[in-house]
Parts: sequence; structure tokens; C-alpha cells
Amino acid sequence: MSKNDLHISKFNSDKYQLQSRINLNNYVSKFAKENEIDFINEYDFFCNENECYFFSNDYQPYFYDNSHLTKSGEEYLQFRLIEFLKNQNLIY
Repeated sequence: MSKNDLHISKFNSDKYQLQSRINLNNYVSKFAKENEIDFINEYDFFCNENECYFFSNDYQPYFYDNSHLTKSGEEYLQFRLIEFLKNQNLIY
């Protein structure tokens, strides 16, 4: 099967993210901003404004339920987080 056959690597973020997780991240983000605390929302590394990515290019799932990462998801998040921190000049 190809990615064209399986439309599983992309999902509408509003439809598939848990509303409770969205609400929690919004609350924490607001609290952090009000208290001048840096907050990194891990979902930002899996989702953009239009879609979320739940599978790697070789169809390995990033999550084993609605909020817990698989080994593949941990590795993806680690890579993206390090990339983000380097781009912010927070690590070298």
C-alpha cells in the first residue's frame, strides 16, 4: 500500500485531537504567558493549523493511544524538539 491508498498519515487536527488536551494546553499556555514562563506545546510538533501527523513515513504510529507516545513518536518528538531549541539558540 502507498500513502495515496492510506490516508492515515494526516488527520484534521480539530477533529482528532482530544478536546480536553486542547483545553489543558490552552490553559497552561495562557497561564505561562501571564506569568512570563516559557511553554512548549508538544502537539505543535505533530500538528499544524490544518492537519496532524500520527504516523511516520514508514507508517509507524507516533501514539499508542490519544496522548501517549510510542518509541517512534518519542524519537520524532526528540528530533523536532532539539531542532526547535537549536533554532531558538537555546542549545548548540
